[in-house]
Amino acid sequence: MKSSNKTTEVINIYQAVSEKILSGEYPAGFRLIEAKLASEYGVSRTPVRCAIERLISEGLVKHTANRSAVVRHVTMEEVQDLLSVREVNEALVARLASQKADNRDAELLYDLLDKMKQALEKDDLRKYYDLSHNIHLHIMDMARNEFLKEFIIKIYRITYRYHIGIMLLPGRAKQSYEEHCKIVEAVLSGNPELAEKTMLKHIRTISDFYNDKQNRVFYNFFNNPYKLG
Repeated sequence: MKSSNKTTEVINIYQAVSEKILSGEYPAGFRLIEAKLASEYGVSRTPVRCAIERLISEGLVKHTANRSAVVRHVTMEEVQDLLSVREVNEALVARLASQKADNRDAELLYDLLDKMKQALEKDDLRKYYDLSHNIHLHIMDMARNEFLKEFIIKIYRITYRYHIGIMLLPGRAKQSYEEHCKIVEAVLSGNPELAEKTMLKHIRTISDFYNDKQNRVFYNFFNNPYKLG
């Protein structure tokens, strides 16, 4: 098999399994069996193994004691720690982005806000979350710091289902939209301090949810399989 074909297989399997983990179809503790996945995707076990190793390196999957691979269970305390790291780093991203914003950035960010509002009106929470994620990604691009961007994205992926799960709570999606409107305005204002403060407040809203031990029941729910319409 040509190297390029093998690389394509690894990428395709990685993306397919990754999506099932992020959507909750493969919940925490789900065992990834190489032979089964190889049969499902019509490939040898080698690209499956490579895809799994990539997911392990990203923190979505881990090896067990007997070297099998399972979807990683993230404890509530780990979610809190990851969000604390995100608070500091994404606030810095907003500060850097505010110093480099231009008219093209404004056009793109406002367009994303419009699409978020439409998704919210249609109660399409999965699309809404993906659009809100795109706002954060573009602000990272504006900051022009690839190391920082890659670091934050890794945290995003590990905590994805806990972010999107919060959207299911009454009133949270509307509150989230209002927060993103403020973030966009702050980043485009050219005021680094305001941009940093606004982003920090947004991330801390999510962190505060997981810092409240009474919300452990919701955390347990987010660890289970679920599908959004």
